[in-house]
Amino acid sequence: MIQARGVGDPFEALGDPNRRDILRLLSEGDKPVRDIAAALPISRPAVSRHLRLLKEAGLVAEQAQGTSRIYHLRDEGLQAVQAYLERVWGDAARGTSSYTMYTDKQADPPVLVCQVGSTTLKYRLQAIEDLHGWLAARGDWVPLGAADEKKAAAEGTVEAWGRSADNPVGGWYGLRSGYRGRFGMYLPPLLEELGLAEVTHDARNNRMRAI
Repeated sequence: MIQARGVGDPFEALGDPNRRDILRLLSEGDKPVRDIAAALPISRPAVSRHLRLLKEAGLVAEQAQGTSRIYHLRDEGLQAVQAYLERVWGDAARGTSSYTMYTDKQADPPVLVCQVGSTTLKYRLQAIEDLHGWLAARGDWVPLGAADEKKAAAEGTVEAWGRSADNPVGGWYGLRSGYRGRFGMYLPPLLEELGLAEVTHDARNNRMRAI
């Protein structure tokens, strides 16, 4: 079985969808309980209980910041889970869901299509040029902050810019209702592949900048 500091079972902890949502939120950046609770359809006491179980499983940790407790992913615990899965299932456990991207210039407006399994996401094609221009103007690293359409995007992130009224299209670059988010997940690797940006590949809090 996996060896991760903590008295709980990581796989049991991961079996609850709310706890998986908490891990996803923390993958976007460290957060206090109030911010986690604001993004989930459960009460703050329930969030605290889930966080306690995730801590016991060695998947999250906390630190004091003033009067608040700030929670973050515990890389050692998550890596232990991944290492165990790789021993059992090999390559199937190593990667995240694969996806493909292609352009449809005949569409109105022209679109960038992202196919993730059976799910199709569509973004305005001009997002590539616009995002590169915005990053170049910023001149520094910008956090990605990927989030679903129904989740709030952290201020100052690529995700927030991709839906901001201040960007060149005045709002969402995503075009398919219900799937307009995740701009900060799928656009950055594309710009990196095109040689337009650098992207960090850490366990969490990844960033990008124009080149």
